[in-house]
Amino acid sequence: MLQASNLEVVYDDVVLALRGVSVQIPDGAIVALLGANGAGKSTLLRALTGLLDIHDGEITKGRVSLDDRPLNDMKPEKIVTAGVRRVLEGRRLFVELSVEENLKVGAHTARAEMAANLERVYALFPKLADRRAQTAGYLSGGEQQMVAMGRALMSGPRYLLLDEPTPGPGAADGRGDPRRHRHDQRVRHRDPAGRAERHHGAVRRSARLRHGERPRRARQARRRAAAQRRRPRVLPRPPSRRGRSQVVPRDQALPTQEEVVGMTGPVARVDNVRLTFKGVTAIDGVSFEVHPDELFAIIGPNGAGKTSLFNVLSGVYRPQEGSVEFLGENILGRRPFEIASRGMARTFQNIALFEHLTVIDNLMLGRHQHIKYGPAASIVWRGRARREEIEHRAYVEEIVDFPELLQWRSMPVGLLPYGVQKRVELGRALAMEPKLLLLDEPVAGMNLEETEDTARFILDIRDELHVPIIMVEHDMGLVMDLADRVMVVDFGIPITTGTPAQVQTHPDVIRAYLGEEVSK
Repeated sequence: MLQASNLEVVYDDVVLALRGVSVQIPDGAIVALLGANGAGKSTLLRALTGLLDIHDGEITKGRVSLDDRPLNDMKPEKIVTAGVRRVLEGRRLFVELSVEENLKVGAHTARAEMAANLERVYALFPKLADRRAQTAGYLSGGEQQMVAMGRALMSGPRYLLLDEPTPGPGAADGRGDPRRHRHDQRVRHRDPAGRAERHHGAVRRSARLRHGERPRRARQARRRAAAQRRRPRVLPRPPSRRGRSQVVPRDQALPTQEEVVGMTGPVARVDNVRLTFKGVTAIDGVSFEVHPDELFAIIGPNGAGKTSLFNVLSGVYRPQEGSVEFLGENILGRRPFEIASRGMARTFQNIALFEHLTVIDNLMLGRHQHIKYGPAASIVWRGRARREEIEHRAYVEEIVDFPELLQWRSMPVGLLPYGVQKRVELGRALAMEPKLLLLDEPVAGMNLEETEDTARFILDIRDELHVPIIMVEHDMGLVMDLADRVMVVDFGIPITTGTPAQVQTHPDVIRAYLGEEVSK
């Protein structure tokens, strides 16, 4: 069996991540590893697969073994060859390679069985068989997760360690039945379909389990009460705007936040956008408007085109048809940093932070577009460059309190729990002084308490900072609680747009999510 005995793990010679952890994973069993964010689940998987070194961690006590063979000092590639594979949180695919090329990367230790293992993966994930030639970066989040799991299966592992295989509810689409291959699934954070048999379970720290969903009114009342107990939170006054920005041209006049709040027209308008990738239609005829002080939500099954739409808005993708206006200007053709300089900020579905930088330094990256001094001044580091750096850092020191990150301000982001890292991303977006905020699955992978906290932050951004928000999210309870209007898309085609109450009862929306006719 694969086992860890009395394991103790320390990061950076200081942070104790695991203490006295023991787990046994017999052949043919499924072991579920549960615990709150930051409990040490991913750390245990790193210890089992020899990946602690790249995260500045080490096993200071205890033993990891496979069939009584010690693995403590074994290189990761040797552990893979011995039959232990891990699917990383966040997928980590080669986004410019095709689905089949990504899968074949996982067969480097079992080339002789590549063809047989490839067919086995396609049988488990039929969607991948249909899209074997498609570029992996164009897949939906759930489909990318299938590729990550399939890539691990390509080596025919004895033990498969799955780190957050279903970070969002929508990732369940098309996974296949996990019970058909339970001998390949050894360690899981949670059961993807809620059906698979668990033979063993390990719980890290204490956790409160709540069943059922609170009524919408009760949740809203609790959030309002929590908001009233806190002092009003406002962002500090931005540093001086004197001088020339390195991003925004001198002759380009941008509206202030007060002017955006007072706008009579929409802050952003998308009109009949159509986007295709090598013949595959990702967005087809999408149109909507976002008004000041509005939280506009976009929902739909995996592969519906939600993240692709965000990439169009932020300049990553350029659609073949349609127009996108932001603050009264058509921004199609502008590069992402130019759009960001106009005041559009976004968070990402997969955390995109610099793990070895502190929380403050990651938030400082949001100030880059407002920096006026050039490279030469930054090298000399005197006079204007020094004064401006102090101003921006003081601004960020105020920002850090908004998503309640003060206690972690000086810690490297890579050592923080997943839920806190998501808040750092939100803080970095706020540091950009956004006039429109794009939130791509802001609560994916969070537990109930973290979801409630993030919901408070989102409400504060809309109600106290008066920043309009476009949000993509699979948590329907959160969407229906917070959103002013909701647009539903399926296969890139808009189904309906309306209030949460209107959307929930729309027959086409029910068909898109449940795949069945509505009873008459």
